[in-house]
Amino acid sequence: MEAKKTKKEDPNEAIASHWGVTVRTVRSWRREGAPFGDEQQMFVWLAGRKNIARGVLQKIQSTAPEEVVSAGNNKGEIGAAPALARLEISELAAFERLQAALASGNPIAIRESRESWLRISESLRRYDLQIEKDRRDSGQLVPIGSSPVVHHLLPRRRQCDHGAARGSDRE
Repeated sequence: MEAKKTKKEDPNEAIASHWGVTVRTVRSWRREGAPFGDEQQMFVWLAGRKNIARGVLQKIQSTAPEEVVSAGNNKGEIGAAPALARLEISELAAFERLQAALASGNPIAIRESRESWLRISESLRRYDLQIEKDRRDSGQLVPIGSSPVVHHLLPRRRQCDHGAARGSDRE
């Protein structure tokens, strides 16, 4: 009787299953010095990488609580002002997710929530500037310096006669 060869279980398969990636990815990570023994160090190591595997992101997102952001009072309204309000609400929610990620200490969650918050914040900044510019162009806002009231409120420049004070008093 011939003894059947038993296939040894590859430790890379268990790691791949745990992180939601392929065995090939685990081998690559192993060559690059991934700290598989310590999950916190592994999160730090993964956060420092340029690209994070989709399976790792899904693992993190499955542990994070889902938040539903309400559009508030302007739900369903169209136009620039309600859109800006919705964008402001989204920015606040993204900031709160960033704060929660910072509190959790998970470097990958911190990285992802920070990038999301920065993208939304930049969109909000650009959209707000564009709305202000459009209002000025359409005449809804008065351009700075064109109103007599604005000129009255602006600080006045001092009119000095520097030449008269220098030479006339001294003889």
